[in-house]
Amino acid sequence: MKNQITIVIALILALTCFSQEIPTLDVNDEDIMIESTDIDNFNEFSNNRIATAETIIVNETFTALKDIVFNKDALLLYSKSGELISYDLETNEQNWSFNSDNNNTYGSCDNQFFVNRGVVYIPFANGQIFALDGVNGKKIWQSKIGIGQKKRMISGQKVKIFNNKIFISSLNKNIYALSSKDGSLQWNYQLEFEYNIIPNTMLKNYVLVPNAGYLYNFNADTGKALFQRGFKLPLYSIPTINKNSLFIADTGGNLSSFKPDDLSVNWSFKLKDDQGGIKSKIKVLEDIVFVGSHKGKSFSSVYALNSSNGTELWRKDFKDEDIDDIEILSNNVYGYTKSGILFELDHKTGKKIFEMELKYFPISNLIKKTDRELLYHSKEGIIKIDLKAKKAKIIIKDINSIKTARGKSYMEIVKKNY
Repeated sequence: MKNQITIVIALILALTCFSQEIPTLDVNDEDIMIESTDIDNFNEFSNNRIATAETIIVNETFTALKDIVFNKDALLLYSKSGELISYDLETNEQNWSFNSDNNNTYGSCDNQFFVNRGVVYIPFANGQIFALDGVNGKKIWQSKIGIGQKKRMISGQKVKIFNNKIFISSLNKNIYALSSKDGSLQWNYQLEFEYNIIPNTMLKNYVLVPNAGYLYNFNADTGKALFQRGFKLPLYSIPTINKNSLFIADTGGNLSSFKPDDLSVNWSFKLKDDQGGIKSKIKVLEDIVFVGSHKGKSFSSVYALNSSNGTELWRKDFKDEDIDDIEILSNNVYGYTKSGILFELDHKTGKKIFEMELKYFPISNLIKKTDRELLYHSKEGIIKIDLKAKKAKIIIKDINSIKTARGKSYMEIVKKNY
C-alpha cells in the first residue's frame, strides 16, 4: 500500500450546494491573459503551492489500476443521499454499494460519477475522491482534499478522464488535476472565488473552468493558466461542448458560445420572457444546442439553436411551468417539468411527440433502458416508465432517507463487456 502526500494552498469558505444563494460579484468584465512564472518542473505554473490543512491532497493506492470488464449489465445510482449503488439491470438485485467516510451529512451535493474502462471515478462532498472497481465496488485508490475538515469540500463536480488526469474544482478556491492512475496531484491552481459548484470540462487540450463570474482556461497537461474572462453575472450553468466550442449560460438567461483557446465569444443568445434557471439544461446533438429554462413572466421554453451562429431553429413553450430537466435520448429531447409532466420533443422540429403526468416525481436525470422503457430515481425508489402504455412502476424501492439530502441523484447504465 502506497501513501503519497502532495502539497497545495488555499483559503476555504463552507458553501451549500447548487441551490445556494448566488453572491453579488465584483469582476473585471474583460479578457485577461495570465502570465505564469516557472519555478521547477513539478506543478510549476501553480499560484498556490504551500500546504494548509484545508488544501492538502492526501492519496492512497490499494491496487494497481487496470481495465475492468463488466460481467453483466449494471445500473449505477449515485443517490441524492450520497450513496453509490450498483444494481443488476435485469434482476434489479443490488450488486454492491459504497459510501465515503461521514458523507451522509451532505448528500450527493450534485456530484456525479464517471465510468472509464470499467473503473468508476466518483467525488464526494466531504472532499474524498475514489476510483472503484465497477464490478465489485472495491477501492483502487482514494484521494482526500484537506485533513480533519468537517465541512463541504466538493459540490456539483463530475470527473472525466482527459490525458490520464481527472479535474476537480473545490470549494476551497482550488482546481486540482489528479492522476487517473493513482489519484496523486499533478497540478493545482487557486481561482478567484470559492463558489465552485459547477463542473469543469475539457476541449482541445484545454481545461475550461467556470468560477462564479469568471471563466478560465488551462493547459491540461501543465496546469498553466492561459486566459481569464470576467462576466457581469455568474456562470451557474453546466458547461457543454461540441467539437469546436464551449457553451455556457449566466444567471440572467444569456447563453454564449466560446472558442476554447482564448475564450473569445462566437455568439450570444438571450432567452425570451425574462427566463433563466438554465443550470444543467444545456445539451448538444450534432449541430444543435438545446436549452431549457425556468418560467419567465409567463412561460418556460425549450430552445433549439444553431451551434455555429446561435440562430433560433425552434422553440417550444410551456405556459406557467418550470422545466426541471432535459436530456437527449434516442435523438430526441426528453424532459420533465416542476409539476411532474414528462415530455418528448422531436429534435428537428420541436413537435411534441409524447406527454405523460408522472405519479412519482423525478429527483435524477432520465435514462433509457430500452426504446420503450425510461428509468429515473424518485424519493419512492427507481421508477420504470413504459412509454407505450404510459404506465409507471417502482422497480427498486428506496430504503435511504433522502428527504433532506442536498442535490440530485445521478444514474447511468453500464453494459456487459464494457
